Amino acid sequence: MGETERIAKRDLISKNRKRRHLEKVYESLIKETNMAEEDCLARSVTIAKNYCKIIDTPQKLPAERLLMADNKKRMEIIKETLKEPIIKFAQTFPIYETLDETTLQQLFDGSLWIKINVLLIIHRYDPSEQCLCLPSGCVFKEDHKDFMNDEQYDIICRFLRLAHVFNKIELDNIRLALLTALFTFYPYDIKPPKTEIRKLFSQIRKDIECLHELYTEGPTLTVRSELYGAIAELQINMPYFKKFFNEPSQFYFIVNLLFDI
Repeated sequence: MGETERIAKRDLISKNRKRRHLEKVYESLIKETNMAEEDCLARSVTIAKNYCKIIDTPQKLPAERLLMADNKKRMEIIKETLKEPIIKFAQTFPIYETLDETTLQQLFDGSLWIKINVLLIIHRYDPSEQCLCLPSGCVFKEDHKDFMNDEQYDIICRFLRLAHVFNKIELDNIRLALLTALFTFYPYDIKPPKTEIRKLFSQIRKDIECLHELYTEGPTLTVRSELYGAIAELQINMPYFKKFFNEPSQFYFIVNLLFDI
């Protein structure tokens, strides 16, 4: 064998080794990616099961407690009733038992109950009819203005616009559950900051992105942009929802929005 042939053979052997090494690296990456996706799906399904069992069930109106109360007291009772399943949902996460009373109060004493129930309302959007179909049997459409006062009509229009935005990201039960978990353990209002809450929040956010990219067609950046655009739209509307859901004069309308009566 001549020198040229020996050089060519060594070069071929070297290239084959590099190719096999790259193939092993690639196979390892594929395996890791699949395992990461499987872990994401396993966590997401567990969260969704707990969510559907605890939160995504029509809430019964506590009629006896409301009977002798004025509208202000009734609003407090409704708030307590709607916060209860959110706290039970949070208790399904191991982190809950590690949190002190001050942190728990910061998580649950604000407007979280409103945000979670807004998600529930817009999840009941029928895109074909462009209406909200609620557990009370009420159906709300944009052309139903005659049945509401101006403030009620404004809030329904906000729900419908928000529902249309979230409909683009296919808000199924699993994604709804993950978003609920994300908002439940929102770390940035907690003083002093809690590292464990930030870690859980980050994990849930990554799972939302992973799940969204797995089941939504389109470029990754577009998919993420639509997802976070929808969340931003909810945040923008929260001041209006807070004002409305804390208004005692809207008690009966709020009952029709949130309860199975």
